[in-house]
Amino acid sequence: MTDRTSDADGDRSRDVSDGTTESAGHPDVVDESDERDEEGDGRSGGGYSDAADEDDVDGTSGEPPEEAAVSTAEQAVMGVALAVTVGLFAFAVWQALAAPAAVDPSANVTSVQGGGENVTYYGVTLRNAGDAGLVSATVGVDCPRPSRQITFENVPANAHRNATVRCPNGTTPTADVVSWIPA
Repeated sequence: MTDRTSDADGDRSRDVSDGTTESAGHPDVVDESDERDEEGDGRSGGGYSDAADEDDVDGTSGEPPEEAAVSTAEQAVMGVALAVTVGLFAFAVWQALAAPAAVDPSANVTSVQGGGENVTYYGVTLRNAGDAGLVSATVGVDCPRPSRQITFENVPANAHRNATVRCPNGTTPTADVVSWIPA
């Protein structure tokens, strides 16, 4: 058997003749350019067409079963992702529908912070225990005489603010929230 290759005009052909037959069913020269597939990777289709085989009923014989199946790890990751997503949406809906706790702010005198000859300094604390912040709150402090007012601004939810007031010696002050503006 002889094997010859010609590259004239870019044509690649191979002589496969054994010199005994020249029928149309057995050509003596096979064109190798026809044996390349569409991607040009040199693999031949072997004379088979793109049609499904006789034993391939659904036409998926070319697809390995591993590619079609979803692994257990992928299913677990998808399940966790779905649970997190549903949880986040449920939390967002719950937060949107839940009303903030309507707790009034409170104020009290918390400590004696020092004093002088005729004055004593007291610490006053404003507590906002509600779920909504306060734009401002005014606290009245009775020393019994004279009374004072302190204004606190931008008090967050579940937080407190401190201030110091000066009262005459020998007095016991009290503190009450006079007014507030919720955020």
